[in-house]
Amino acid sequence: MQPLGKPRPATMPQLRNLPYYALYLFTWPYYGTLVRYTIEPLERISAPQKDLLELSERVRDFALGKGEELKYISFAATINTALTVATWPRLDGSPWAVSALLYTSLFFTIGALVTGSQHLMFFHKMCPSNNHSMADGPCDAGMHNMFQVARAQFLDARSRSWTVIFRPEVGGATDSLLLHRSINPSMVLTWQCPIALMAWSWVSYSVSIVVLIAKPFMVANDTDERKTAIFGLTAGAMMFIAFLWSSWFTFQTARSFKNVNTYRGLPK
Repeated sequence: MQPLGKPRPATMPQLRNLPYYALYLFTWPYYGTLVRYTIEPLERISAPQKDLLELSERVRDFALGKGEELKYISFAATINTALTVATWPRLDGSPWAVSALLYTSLFFTIGALVTGSQHLMFFHKMCPSNNHSMADGPCDAGMHNMFQVARAQFLDARSRSWTVIFRPEVGGATDSLLLHRSINPSMVLTWQCPIALMAWSWVSYSVSIVVLIAKPFMVANDTDERKTAIFGLTAGAMMFIAFLWSSWFTFQTARSFKNVNTYRGLPK
């Protein structure tokens, strides 16, 4: 059995510079999902490839997996919102922490849906033809986009020199694309934003219910609304930061795709 204190080589060889305990501390509510839909697919993309077709297929598998993950997020967000609204009438005289945690749950749910929608936009950009979809197989323009963004866009957001990397007269450009590349932890953070927000939304809601049930056993029932406001606004600020992060990534992606498609003569 693998010791708890060491990262599993099969799932996180590229993230050894990130302390395992720190990673698990912040991702325990969704750690299995993070490994299955984010870390392992990115590691397969980062590994050496035989040819561009294999690389494209691995990117496509990653996109399809993320689409499946976003369906779960959408369903979980619907249930979470319904439960939160149903709980709200019982808040009269409850501790401030209950309201604060419910606000946090709502903010994080909204953030999960918004950032998830931005990721869907990313995958639609990969295949601009309206007559094709990722599920049916990559279209011609999507094929070009897939292997061009696979290493730079998915793994390392700092690689933006598209015309230099993929200029036809540069020898070995394709070969270098197929070599091993390391995973940028910032890209793992980007791709796990929706599921992270959704998971912590459920944690917030669950804790709020526990506090609400335990209210009769509390000696002091603090209902200070200022604490609720501070806690709720802090949660809203965290959601907004995640939104800005994802928006910047989406903006950079759209610009990168436009540059690549213009250079290749593909649809923008």
